[in-house]
Amino acid sequence: DWSYFATIEECGVRRKLYCFSMVLGFSRVMYIEFTTSMDIFSFLDCHQNAFSYFGGYTREILYDNPKTVVIARCGSNIQWNAKFVEFSGFYGFKPRLCRLYRAQTKGKVERPFQYIWQDFYIGTRFDGIADLNQQAIDWLNNIANRRVHGTTREIPFERLPKENLLPLQDRRFDT
Repeated sequence: DWSYFATIEECGVRRKLYCFSMVLGFSRVMYIEFTTSMDIFSFLDCHQNAFSYFGGYTREILYDNPKTVVIARCGSNIQWNAKFVEFSGFYGFKPRLCRLYRAQTKGKVERPFQYIWQDFYIGTRFDGIADLNQQAIDWLNNIANRRVHGTTREIPFERLPKENLLPLQDRRFDT
């Protein structure tokens, strides 16, 4: 999922700063990446970076109905984003959408942003987006994924081997 975080100035231009977050359902290992765009190409790049960080990907991925995944939805009729369908087919995972107006299915997707904001972003000084993303990886590796998770009462990195991720091939989807 995405969340708006702040603004950032790059090359004299002020832009919106967004945070992409992906959390594995069993282990609760989290990946985050900051970008200045939420377009389909950034979305897919962030996915691939998350897959690399995790060392694989799951058979199903749950989404909160972003336009980069689903163009329109009426009941069970879903118009998927064509580029996203191509991407999910390339990797062979099944996308699943959160049920509309059902907060219980969205917690794993949306809850991490408050944690990221409070425990990482506030007070962080950075010199550009590349520096921010490097600090984010350091935070993930040393704090977020090494803490005892509130729901599982276990350390996410210690649960990761039991996640049964599909292995990454030595290829990337061309975004």
